[in-house]
Amino acid sequence: MHGERDLLTRFVMPEIRARAKKIFVNVYEVDLRWGVTEQDTRNNKTLDICLGEIKRCQYFLGLLGDRYGWVPDKNFILQSISKNDELGWILDYENDCASVTELEMYLAALKSPGSAQEKAFFYIRDNSFIKDIPKKYRKDFVSESNQASDQMKKLKDRIQSSGLETYDQYPCHWAGALNGVPLVGGLEQFGFRVLNNLWTAIEKHYPPEVTFMDDDSHITAQHEAYKQNMTDNFIGRSKVLRQCSNMIEKGESAVIVLTGKPGSGKSALMAKVIDYCQKDKTGGHIAPVFYHFLGAASGSSNISAILRRCILFLGQLTHEQLSVPQEYKNLVVKFHELLNSVSLSQQCPLVVCIDGLDLLESDTKFQDLMWLPDSLPKNVIFFVSAVENTKIFKALKQQKTCHFITVDSLDLTEKVDVVRCILGQHNKSLDESAFNNQMKLLVSKRQATNPLFLSMACEELRVFGQFEKVNEKLKSLPHTIPGIIQEVLARIESEHGNDLVSLALSLLVIVREGLHEEELHRLLSLTFDTGQSDISIYHLHQMALLPDRMLPQNKFITLLRSLKMFLRPTSSNSSLLVLCHYDVIQEGKQRYLKASVNCTELKLHWLLAGFFTGQLVETRSKRAYSELPYHLACCGAFDLLEDVVCDLEFLEMKFKHKLSHQLMDDFIAKGGEKKSFEKARQKYMDSSRLQQYRKFISQNIHILQQYPTLVLQQALNQPDSSLVYLEARMLLGDGKVLGHNAVIEWDNKPQHADPCQMTLTSFKEAVMCLAVLPDETQLAGGLTDTTIKLFDIQTGKMLSSFLGHSNSITDVCFVGQNRLCSASKDKTLCLWNLHEGHRISILKRHTRQVSSVCSNTSGDTLVSVGWDSTIHVWSGKDGKHQFEINDSRPINCVAFHIEGKFFVTGSWDSTLKIYDVYSMKRKAVLRGHTSSVRDVSYSPSGTHIASASMDGEVKIWSAQHGTQVGQLKGHSLPVNKLTFTLSGRELITVSDDQKIKVWSGDLGKTNHVFNTGPNVGASSTALSDVGGNRLLAVGCHNGDLHLYDANSGHLIWKNQLGDKRIGSLVFSPDGLYLFAGCSDGSIYWINHKNGPVDYVKLQDGPTGAVLSLACAGASPRILAAGSEDCCVYLYHLPTYKKQKVAFGKQVPEVIKKPSAILKQHEGAVTGCDFNLFDAIWDYKLVTCSRDKSVIIWSDVNDPKSAKVEKILHNCHNDWINDVSWSDTGNYIVTASNDFTLKVWDINKETCKTEIKGHEAAITSVCYRQGCIVSSDYSGLIKVWSHKGVETTTLRGHSGPVVGVDVLIQVDKVNKDENEEEEEIADWSVEVEKEEWQTEHKAKTINKQVVNVVDVLVASASEDGTARLWRPLEGNEITTLSGHSDCVVSAAAASTKNICTSSLDKTVKIWSPDLKSEPVIGQLDGPITALAIAPDGYSLLCGDREGNITLWLNIDGKWVYNHTHRQHEECVSAISFMDEGRFCSAGEDCEVKRTEIVYTGQGANLHSTMRLLEKKIVGSPVSCLSTIRSQCAFGTWQGLVYCWEIRTGKTGHLVSSREEDTDKNWVEDLVFQDDHSFVSCASNKIYLWKVTSAVYLTLQRQFCISGVSSICKLAYSLTTSCLYAADEKGTLIQYDTSTEPTKSLKRVHSRAISCINVVDNTVVTASLDSTVKVWEQSRQTHTLKQVGLFMAQAPITCMVLKEDKIILGDKLGNVTFGKIHS
Repeated sequence: MHGERDLLTRFVMPEIRARAKKIFVNVYEVDLRWGVTEQDTRNNKTLDICLGEIKRCQYFLGLLGDRYGWVPDKNFILQSISKNDELGWILDYENDCASVTELEMYLAALKSPGSAQEKAFFYIRDNSFIKDIPKKYRKDFVSESNQASDQMKKLKDRIQSSGLETYDQYPCHWAGALNGVPLVGGLEQFGFRVLNNLWTAIEKHYPPEVTFMDDDSHITAQHEAYKQNMTDNFIGRSKVLRQCSNMIEKGESAVIVLTGKPGSGKSALMAKVIDYCQKDKTGGHIAPVFYHFLGAASGSSNISAILRRCILFLGQLTHEQLSVPQEYKNLVVKFHELLNSVSLSQQCPLVVCIDGLDLLESDTKFQDLMWLPDSLPKNVIFFVSAVENTKIFKALKQQKTCHFITVDSLDLTEKVDVVRCILGQHNKSLDESAFNNQMKLLVSKRQATNPLFLSMACEELRVFGQFEKVNEKLKSLPHTIPGIIQEVLARIESEHGNDLVSLALSLLVIVREGLHEEELHRLLSLTFDTGQSDISIYHLHQMALLPDRMLPQNKFITLLRSLKMFLRPTSSNSSLLVLCHYDVIQEGKQRYLKASVNCTELKLHWLLAGFFTGQLVETRSKRAYSELPYHLACCGAFDLLEDVVCDLEFLEMKFKHKLSHQLMDDFIAKGGEKKSFEKARQKYMDSSRLQQYRKFISQNIHILQQYPTLVLQQALNQPDSSLVYLEARMLLGDGKVLGHNAVIEWDNKPQHADPCQMTLTSFKEAVMCLAVLPDETQLAGGLTDTTIKLFDIQTGKMLSSFLGHSNSITDVCFVGQNRLCSASKDKTLCLWNLHEGHRISILKRHTRQVSSVCSNTSGDTLVSVGWDSTIHVWSGKDGKHQFEINDSRPINCVAFHIEGKFFVTGSWDSTLKIYDVYSMKRKAVLRGHTSSVRDVSYSPSGTHIASASMDGEVKIWSAQHGTQVGQLKGHSLPVNKLTFTLSGRELITVSDDQKIKVWSGDLGKTNHVFNTGPNVGASSTALSDVGGNRLLAVGCHNGDLHLYDANSGHLIWKNQLGDKRIGSLVFSPDGLYLFAGCSDGSIYWINHKNGPVDYVKLQDGPTGAVLSLACAGASPRILAAGSEDCCVYLYHLPTYKKQKVAFGKQVPEVIKKPSAILKQHEGAVTGCDFNLFDAIWDYKLVTCSRDKSVIIWSDVNDPKSAKVEKILHNCHNDWINDVSWSDTGNYIVTASNDFTLKVWDINKETCKTEIKGHEAAITSVCYRQGCIVSSDYSGLIKVWSHKGVETTTLRGHSGPVVGVDVLIQVDKVNKDENEEEEEIADWSVEVEKEEWQTEHKAKTINKQVVNVVDVLVASASEDGTARLWRPLEGNEITTLSGHSDCVVSAAAASTKNICTSSLDKTVKIWSPDLKSEPVIGQLDGPITALAIAPDGYSLLCGDREGNITLWLNIDGKWVYNHTHRQHEECVSAISFMDEGRFCSAGEDCEVKRTEIVYTGQGANLHSTMRLLEKKIVGSPVSCLSTIRSQCAFGTWQGLVYCWEIRTGKTGHLVSSREEDTDKNWVEDLVFQDDHSFVSCASNKIYLWKVTSAVYLTLQRQFCISGVSSICKLAYSLTTSCLYAADEKGTLIQYDTSTEPTKSLKRVHSRAISCINVVDNTVVTASLDSTVKVWEQSRQTHTLKQVGLFMAQAPITCMVLKEDKIILGDKLGNVTFGKIHS
């Protein structure tokens, strides 16, 4: 039968296996005629092996020729029976001379033909070909003898009469001999018959609709088999069993923990308890029992797998249609829900049994026990086991509901019973007589008290064949489990060879979840076929193992039988081989791997990696996707690992096989942590490709877990420079999209990386508060469902869950590194131990909800505040109460100062209060908010406080002085939370507007940046503001002078005054002229309005460099110049003049000499300024010098009378570089190289304030309206109040800042002294004025309140730039959007991990690019309407402000054009009539017909919108639709109108009758044709006919039952189908060609906002942020989903044009896409 066997093994069986794989069935063939050696025959193993394999198989193929086969003699049979008593039936067989072939066929089929139907098949060969066989080979085909011929004839007759499937006389012919082996050919019909018979049987027994669900049944069967095996082996333990049963019979909710040493019999006891629970003890009611044995099946040690099994079990009890979650945290939520449901519906207690908790995978962080309910539902009992003193055991000890039962060592009686039972199963026993007590020899061994030891010892005795030497064997048996394991291994090696046993055990030791029999067989065969275990992966997976090169089947089977005692018991249909005990694994490592770990183990991982690579290519099995990355990491093949995990098809299959929980481990090369791999692994981890793919998965895992087929689409929507995108584009080009139905590509996607690194989803309730550890490793969140969850920030894995509150969590904070505190509406706080997962203390003092809690940085002190108007201080270590402070109003928030000395609270009374921690006294009250303060935060430096109030205001305060120093504006709705990063460089705010904004931690933003040219530093700057005309002048080192419009940033002109540095600039007070002083002593007087060349040069000026300039007055103008020659030059300037000369050039008129030269300083004069405070004519001048002095000069109006009024000597410890005179008080400020600023009272000649904060020499200072601006050599600019309070630091320059100027716009309001004072605005000068007037003038009855409106700062730097700043405004660095509901909390240690939570029940982790450009065309609010022109060239977007934005399709790219104010209120609808005209409707009750007018072309294309006609109706318009010359629209009052557009004439308007509608808001309408349209209101649909009469004709209306209000309509001209959608996501189909018939389908989780139909494709968009593409059957009109797209935010509108799709969303984004199908 060589030809037949060759055909079966090469062609038929591979085809069967391939087909079976598709329905999740594994097929293994066993050839009973191959592999039985002579040695096996001599050892009487033939019958045992052959008949034993038949019992294991489910199908049987019998092939018969003319040879009857070998007939064993009676002696052989008796010896076989003595070795295997199960063969005893052969003695009673009817034919004493039966061959092994006949015995096999009898046992497989003929013994019971009825039960073998469709399982056994026979094939009888046509022997007519024998005549063609050469005599040399004929003996292999003819009968052995006449007797054999008669026996074969009887056997064939019996088969033919049995009724079993038989193919009689199958044809064949002589095919010659190959390598001396005779063969037959022409077996095609035989092959097809076998294939059809076997596949038909498999399909019947494993139908596809069942096998898809059979994975769970298969696993359950394995647990059942394990339980049965353990029950069968259970002996004694009556006391412990009675203790367990008594606790269960009580029916009280509890967690019963079985514990003991390894091998003490916990699993067997657990199995017996389960068996006990499943028996009827209550008169017909059997307790429902779920059981799970860790290690009994593949993946059974994963906590997620346990919960999935239990959820499916509980779902059957509740009869629920279950959708089993994928993520661990969601599994826990569902598990708890079902426990509660079952507890209410069952009469008997539910018993949940889990054996071997200490075997849980370590990376699941099982010790938190979050899956175990803190408060058990009634009628629920958990029965679990764990080895004592393990981590899980210690965690269970912390649970108050746990009751522990210890499984002690066996007593003498139990030991004897165990031995008797195990040996008795094999008809063996030990002598227990007094003179030869073999039993005593065994049970007196040191570890004989352990059931595992006894079972292994008995098994070793069972196979010991020399009964007369049993005593010697008993005495030589080791006393310990490790010893006996080593002895058994030595015996098995002697039987099967050291190499084979070593390889098999080593493979089973190093794999994660065991190996299937087929896998182990092929691995052993690969190794022995190649003769080596270190062949390359590439060659391994390409090697084809032919049947004749496989390890002989009988050799493999006998090896498995020998190893059986080390393997976990499995069900009959499971082939998984798993080592049963920790000791077995350890001894296996010790014996085979420890001595050569760097060589043997590594080679084995290479072998496994090569094998699973082959499996990946050939079968795409789940095992291959699970195990290949692990073994590649273990063998250090990081390059190959990178190629595997950075492959989109691999990732998609990983998600399809529900292995997403392994992906992050794959990316970090779990298993490859060996020290020898350290450098290679780090290189792998640092790979740009790997990091991009890892980031891609972490960002999209929440989507791909639900929708694995979206891997390609999500990759395609990565930035174009991304390697992930490039692979997706290549796959798309290769046509891979065809397998994914429709793929939507995002055309205008951001070209920088998505800032959202990860989204944690499917929380049962919203996460209301967040906290992040400073080292950014862990994130804590508090939910409204009373739980606190702890996550790993890098992987998103849940680490712990804490239950202990009875109401929503309001706040959480980390207390040091290992504790967490939570606050709740239940009036309590809880302090938790993070490492051990238990509660340290409950903090009870508040009498209303606790609103906020915070800890100091050391974790020593906690402060909590609540709505009971109290503040409580607690110990952060043990939660002991320390102090209580009472307030007058409820308190919302609290924050600690970085040093822990102070904390600040925010209250309902709109104030902030600062308290001293040590004295517990209030230090300050900060007033300025006008509504309740929602949140408050200290900056990490402790210098500022940020606060947010209910009205949406965010204020920045000086922490030291309590004054407001700034305000942030940007959110359109109230801010819920704000937090600084640890560096203090960024402030994060989150709001009800669904946005997260990142601001510079310092106030102030750059308005404009001006480059002065390559390698040209800016040397001076000046600002001017006359009547709102703001100018900026910038001088440069090379003599260039630039003049800019300070409002727009536009360069007005540029001129070079020479080649010398322009060291000083100043505008005249009236802004008409500009003065420039240069390093060569030149001074230029410039009439800037007339251009860059209209200037005069002052003569006889300084002999040294001009270092400072100041100007006062108008007629005449007084100019002061400070010089390096130690003099001050005064010019009294006449009217500006110039004269013209030849060649059109302008030559300056020679000006007379300086009117005065002031000589008093002994060093270079570095600064000068005039007093402008209360000075109309009698100006004074202040100068400063490098001689450290300051001089006040009086009578400078008269050149002859100018004199020294005061000299202040030694004002600083180093050079004074600049001076400025306040314009609001008689004060000056000086700047010095000694890093300080000093404010001087001129009248008292004393230093009023010394200001410290700069860390470099101060180069320039300006003092205006109570605000001081200074710059230094480090490139920083600081803004101060007159009291020296630092308002902000402006960062941006990379070189020294050499000049600053400031413009401040104020509003002055007279206020009566008796009026109640309001809070003085930011940088108010009122305090400064009052201080001066108190000392020098009588106080007036009326006073002025000065409010700062605007502040503009200019700076010049040697880095080659000048900048304009707005220091009052917050510097918004970036805006993050992605949440679909209000963002309620934020936490961050840096901008690398910004964590936010929302009412949309998600938590997002962001890492924004702080240098990314803003999105052009993005609106601040929702997009309310979209329309695309018929030619696809123009797109219109409407918003809630009444604006319409125009986009143009230029060369296939949508380009923003301009925005036009179209309506006074929200634009509700837009519709094009043709390419250039459109109609729009608004809530301002107007409908407008508008024309787009284009001028120019290319880059100079401009457009305007021209109103053609409008209609005003009596109610806001809600919807609108057009078709050619018709425009229909509906209103809030329920009326519908049709406007007939007439060229050159006023359009005709008709409306519906009021009695035809029910006055409900018209939600939508669509045209069916030129004369009819459909509208919807409430749950009714109306069909209208357009007539020329005054009113529209209502043709019919119908009401839809079972749906909420209909919100959208669409009509298909192709299919005559009308589509309607409601607010709950239901899609309704109507066939309008006949009497309306409807079908309803829930297709979205929230309201459907848009429906579009193109041919037979329907696209729906929803407020659930998804777009779904549906294909409609042309025959049945049924819909099949073929595509899905996840938008950035809830979708408000959508348009389609051919394969283009455009979306508008709630956050103002316009998304352009393309549908590939």
